[in-house]
Amino acid sequence: MKRKLILLTLSVLLFSGLNIKGQDTLWVKNNTWYFDNFSDPELPWSLFRETFTGVAPTPSGDFDLLFYNELYKTNLAAKGHCYGMCVLALLMKKYGGYLGYCYPPYKYSGLISHPDVDTIGPSDPNLKTAIAMVHGNQINHGFLLYLLDVIAAAKNRDGRYAFQQTVYYLAKDDPPVISVTKGLNPADGGHVLIPYFTKEIGTYKRIYVYDPNRSYYKPGADGKDWYQTYQNYIEVKNSNGEWKFIMNGGEVWTGNPGSGGNCIVIPLSVAGRKDRLPQSLIAEGAYALNTIFIFGKNKLQPYQAQWRLW
Repeated sequence: MKRKLILLTLSVLLFSGLNIKGQDTLWVKNNTWYFDNFSDPELPWSLFRETFTGVAPTPSGDFDLLFYNELYKTNLAAKGHCYGMCVLALLMKKYGGYLGYCYPPYKYSGLISHPDVDTIGPSDPNLKTAIAMVHGNQINHGFLLYLLDVIAAAKNRDGRYAFQQTVYYLAKDDPPVISVTKGLNPADGGHVLIPYFTKEIGTYKRIYVYDPNRSYYKPGADGKDWYQTYQNYIEVKNSNGEWKFIMNGGEVWTGNPGSGGNCIVIPLSVAGRKDRLPQSLIAEGAYALNTIFIFGKNKLQPYQAQWRLW
């Protein structure tokens, strides 16, 4: 009986110790990229054509060309490929490989540096193209339609809803990404993370994430140490749904259901799907127009800025 009591006590202590750590940093090590987030000042029409369905081989004077020039060409990847890196990593994990690249992502070499000065990315130029293709999914028809539904339900800034959705999609084996923005308008700054573990701690909740601006394979506080000291989380306050995330460099992004930035969970079934351009959203009437352009007076400019998640 005494031996059983000792074993039970040891078990409680062991599992309590695991709970204190809160998450397994090996998940990040095994499932994410070796290199840092990288930027690209200009994306070609050929890549635009491969990214979306139904695009003409050469540019013509239609909506496709307008969309390419105003949103895609020099805007979509100018500040990074965080969306493409996160989503492609999840696609590779789920299917064992994607677009010709096999799991795990970390085996592909590249540059480790601060993302603001990194324009190189992976050593393989074809992998860079694959990431850029997936990066374009964030402005296709299905993705924007999903965002419109979240915004219409007034859930785009609610950290409690983001936590619930993360738990739901992880349990459903539809791993999500999380888009966070500095303010209501993502033109002020946007970023994408991979959530992989959740935990409730008293009056707070935590969503543990991989940040493509912080490679696990980079030493220091903005790399491996950030994960191994368990600082890699979005914090959510239970009482009011306020969320908070500390960006690389120390800037705090935060929001709540009534103010501040967005915190939106997007499942892989939406984020990873190739689709057509969103012309039909504009053609479908006032609901889509009013929702898409809700953040500004000029119709084209807010549309350009709002959905770049970088």
